[in-house]
Amino acid sequence: MPNLWEYLLLAGELCVGLKGLESKRFDYNLGHRDSGRVLLDEDGATAHLVGAFSEMQQIVSGAERWLSQDAQHKALGPPGTPGDPELIGHLAGRLLGVYESLIDWAVDLRSERPPAHMLRLFELASLYPRASIKGFESFVETLVEETDRASAALARQDGGVATITVTYVMTIDPDVTKQFEKEKRNVRKGRKGAAWF
Repeated sequence: MPNLWEYLLLAGELCVGLKGLESKRFDYNLGHRDSGRVLLDEDGATAHLVGAFSEMQQIVSGAERWLSQDAQHKALGPPGTPGDPELIGHLAGRLLGVYESLIDWAVDLRSERPPAHMLRLFELASLYPRASIKGFESFVETLVEETDRASAALARQDGGVATITVTYVMTIDPDVTKQFEKEKRNVRKGRKGAAWF
């Protein structure tokens, strides 16, 4: 097996997987909406938002699990130990599943039809995973570049050492949070003492 085969395999699987999800990425970037549910009242729409944010937290927890050092060591092998090609493929599939879930979550939320005065709130909420979606695309691109660079360095056989360090951070654009909180306050003004998230 060539040097760094584990990382070459992981980078390749992720790159091919992203290509396979290109249609979804285009839909997401172009603002595609499905025929979402009609949420008739504010209480139902609020409950739906609370449930959606809970679901997004589960997606984030999944990403943390698949990006953990334990998962990486099991798939890629600890330093000096060969990895497991089946686990590498599985790990890539799970990471791509997180990416796809973030896109689906955003499209589903912006497709919902809440009361008119909550439309902007839902639209802003659907932007929460935007930075993480772009971050994953950047993570894969950087992983491919770093793996190619490290592989080329080792192929020169000049005694050099190759390292690969790529980080994927799931984050929320602070401006999106700020706009969402502002809109939430606007919507909340019309409520009379009822519990709100």
